Amino acid sequence: DCKLEAPSVSFADSSAIVHKTFFRDCAKGNKFSTEPTSFRTLLHETGHSPFGLADEYCCDGGYFQQAILPNLYNEPEDCSADAPNLGRTVDDCREFVDKHKTVSDWSISEPSSNDLMGQDEGDVRDADKRRIEWFFDQCASDDC
Repeated sequence: DCKLEAPSVSFADSSAIVHKTFFRDCAKGNKFSTEPTSFRTLLHETGHSPFGLADEYCCDGGYFQQAILPNLYNEPEDCSADAPNLGRTVDDCREFVDKHKTVSDWSISEPSSNDLMGQDEGDVRDADKRRIEWFFDQCASDDC
């Protein structure tokens, strides 16, 4: 459960809470947390807020499917349909179940390791990049 307490900032799309006390970092709404010594965590949590990316690892992350340009799918068919848009094949789609079982399974076509939204907080992958670029395009059109 992500509980972040910080003052609301009306001029920002997202705000970071940088902390020294140990707790699991998270993002909720337009706020996210990170340690001052963890650049990879900063990038991962920024993927959530402001960019709206879902976690891509099993089994206790923040899972959801965006209506526009998702990086995670709640139906295998959605993954299969979108995989070619990311330069992938239907065979690249894989599934996992979250421990909260809000959805029976989740589908993703990104590689299982070295991924910004994965547990190892690695590189920005195609679905991540697509969503981030879309967000900036929205902002350039005064719609973010």
